[in-house]
Amino acid sequence: MTTGSNFLNEHIIEKARVHYAITDTGGVSPNVVQAQAEVLYLIRAPEMADAEQIFARIEKIAQGAALMTETQVSCRFEKACSSYLPNRTLEAAMYQAVCHYGTPAWSDEERAFAAAIRATLSANDINNSLNNIAGTSGEEGKTFAHNNRRQYGSRPAQHNNDNRGMPMSMSSIPSSSPGGKRYGWVEKIGNKVPHPFLLFIYLIAVLIAATAILSALNVGVQNPTDGSRVVVKNLLSVEGLHWFLPNVIKNFSGFAPLGAILALVLGAGFAERVGLLPALMVKMASHVSARYASYMVLFIAFFSHISSDAALVIMPPLGALMFLAVGRHPVAGLLAAIAGVGCGFTANLLIVTTDVLLSGISTEAAKSIDASLHVSVIDNWYFMATSVIVLTLVGGLITDKLVEPRLGQWQGSRDEKLQTLTPGERFGLRIAGVATLVFVAVIALMVVPENGICSTGATWASLWPSV
Repeated sequence: MTTGSNFLNEHIIEKARVHYAITDTGGVSPNVVQAQAEVLYLIRAPEMADAEQIFARIEKIAQGAALMTETQVSCRFEKACSSYLPNRTLEAAMYQAVCHYGTPAWSDEERAFAAAIRATLSANDINNSLNNIAGTSGEEGKTFAHNNRRQYGSRPAQHNNDNRGMPMSMSSIPSSSPGGKRYGWVEKIGNKVPHPFLLFIYLIAVLIAATAILSALNVGVQNPTDGSRVVVKNLLSVEGLHWFLPNVIKNFSGFAPLGAILALVLGAGFAERVGLLPALMVKMASHVSARYASYMVLFIAFFSHISSDAALVIMPPLGALMFLAVGRHPVAGLLAAIAGVGCGFTANLLIVTTDVLLSGISTEAAKSIDASLHVSVIDNWYFMATSVIVLTLVGGLITDKLVEPRLGQWQGSRDEKLQTLTPGERFGLRIAGVATLVFVAVIALMVVPENGICSTGATWASLWPSV
């Protein structure tokens, strides 16, 4: 029979396995054919139907061996474990219910009961449950199993048999940790913040109501230029409405940095739309060593601010892939990218829209004291450029020394690869680089020479003879 089962391995699917062990030889005499013997077979296959088909063939091999030896054979089925059969419809309904009603709030009594059950589990039981979660719940399951290895157990494997006899749904629901309660109010408040458009509408309404209250209290301030007293005007009064309604559009169109901001936004949007900015980020990320990965991710994150809010979409997955490509924990790369985009917002070696916006606001405020004062777009750039260096060094050290060591070793898939540029994209980057150098050279020729077209002392009259 063992000979037949060994030959059967050549005629079953590649991922199936047939193992056996002779559990009873019938005796110990080497030169005697014993009256009985017993063998145990274990069949493994990806699907239950495959295992059942192989089991039927093993039974036929046993019957054939009995015919050849003119003996009798009996087969006894011991046990089996079915493959996981998901119920997507029931899972979707359960997920919607959990989203609507929220996760359970466990009481102290329930936690004590769970701890008592967990105490009865052996280390092998817990690891088997975690292996089951890691194998059936995707990347989230693998992360959960890794973080809770030898600590928690969940979802025993025998459910795979039960779900074939009755509709079942299984899910992993996180329980709140004691430390997480301290920060729960931050999430609740953040979720209640309205849409930015509505937020500005609410602020305008608050401002109008504040003018009515302050005007009734006769609140005013002293003008620093001429010493006159400026009182708050009630925007809800007839006079206030006569001023407010005609100036709503003028307040927007008359904003000093509006033109420069629109030009920068159009340029950045065009560069992102044609793929220049994403390709440049990938190019910067393609040559990085494991030792300096944290610093490079943060530096690219600061550079990505030129694409404004799109940086929050581009950088986190790019940071994770950069870390994964050099053999480091991708979650650390993702967190470093989020920190660079969020915490270091607008810090850049280039002049971006925020620099123009802040210079315009500062100029408008300065004119209330002296109409000749002007704040240039590069006045804030020196601070922002220095911030890039400081934040890159500090953020890299925090990532390397504090964040990544706490994450442990990455146990997930390493199949994802860092995106590579196509020949067309590389050619486009070269052309864009040459065009940038030519543009900078032309601007320099117009500004740097003493008699340049855009230099301070140049006039067309003095330039014409040389032209």
